Amino acid sequence: MSQEMLHFGRIDHVILFGGGQTLADVAHYLIGHIDVEVVTSKRHALATVEGLAVGRVPLLQALESTKIPVAVTDDVGSDTVLKSRIRPCTLGISIGAEWIFKADFISLFGGRLVNLHGSRLPCMRGGGGFSWLILMNSREGGSTIHQLVPGIDQGAIVCSREYTYDDSCRKPVDYIAVTQRENRELLREFIDGVLAGREFKTREQAEDQSTYWPRLNTLEHGFIDWSWNVQQIERFICAFDVPYQGASTLLRGERVFLKDCQATFKEGAFHPFQTGYVYRKMPDSIFVAASDGSLIIRDAKDSDGSNLLDRIRLGDRLFTPKDRLEQAAQFRAVMRPEKL
Repeated sequence: MSQEMLHFGRIDHVILFGGGQTLADVAHYLIGHIDVEVVTSKRHALATVEGLAVGRVPLLQALESTKIPVAVTDDVGSDTVLKSRIRPCTLGISIGAEWIFKADFISLFGGRLVNLHGSRLPCMRGGGGFSWLILMNSREGGSTIHQLVPGIDQGAIVCSREYTYDDSCRKPVDYIAVTQRENRELLREFIDGVLAGREFKTREQAEDQSTYWPRLNTLEHGFIDWSWNVQQIERFICAFDVPYQGASTLLRGERVFLKDCQATFKEGAFHPFQTGYVYRKMPDSIFVAASDGSLIIRDAKDSDGSNLLDRIRLGDRLFTPKDRLEQAAQFRAVMRPEKL
């Protein structure tokens, strides 16, 4: 695997592309260090973050409260005002950006445009994020900063760190918290190194070790297949837990979203025909049969977010029709920067 030394030269201006909590934190870190501005999408601008001394507010409000210039655009490549802001001493950092950066735009930075990716590249390319890790029962985490080139999460790796998610991490929100912390630390080390004139030893990504997993859409992909074993169902429900709406199935013909789930083998195995049946109710949970164990489910809501636990009856069956599963298997999610 080839390695080269990379020096960014003198940097006096940083443009952060994207959105989310990590971008807000890094923008705040750069205040007082260097001239910084943010380019974000409509969706990201309205998404809430922990504001910089102003509580939990939309990203746009959080940044404006600290006087950081913000531009909201649907397409960075056609934004002539933005292009005019890119200077020979500008460093660009993409943090969760949803645009496809094309070659002509990337070239404006002269090799000074990088991307933060929350995985051990070249593994886990794409936008599926932590739900895929939960589905695969993987505890391997990583944060990578790589040079941005045309193509999905490709480009030479500039710096990275690896870590492990402990057993307390079960839901996407748990993985997110760990990764955000590690991302912030890596970005600060990288920015400090750039401003100090450090040389970075880059390495090319090994394509024979790469994996790609596409984006997931909770409403389209999140249907439970009750023919899976109990641990597969548990991981699937966990994968669509907080901050998402939940994995779903049907209850008496109506859609129900399930979260806060735990597998248990204390009841023994069940016949496949029994899977999905609610065989016990407790004040705060229901017990559902699976082929080789049971699921304890503590959160069940309808499409409006209303609690269903009290309305679920003993003997009710949770069931997902075959056509819903086939539709989920064929759906390809696309996230658009302008989508709210």
